[in-house]
Amino acid sequence: MINYEILASIIGEFAALYGGEIDVSLISVEHDHFTVKFMGWMCKTCGVDEYFEGLAYTLRLKGIEARLVDYKEEGGVYIVTYAI
Repeated sequence: MINYEILASIIGEFAALYGGEIDVSLISVEHDHFTVKFMGWMCKTCGVDEYFEGLAYTLRLKGIEARLVDYKEEGGVYIVTYAI
C-alpha cells in the first residue's frame, strides 16, 4: 500500500502548480486505489478530466503508477478515484 503522507505531499505540490485556483486533497488510501477531492476554479469547457489526468501524470513522474478510474461531481466538488 502506498504511503499516505507521501501521496498527500505530491498532491499538495500538484495543487500548488495552479496558484490557489484549485484545491486538491487526499480523502482516502486503500490497498489498490485512492480517492481525491478536487474543487475550485476549474475550466469545465477545457474538460475537468484533464486536471484528473494531470495528477495521474504527475504521480507517474514521481514513481507512483496511478490510473484514473472514475469521477463524480457533487455540488461543484469532484470526487476522483485512482487505481494504484
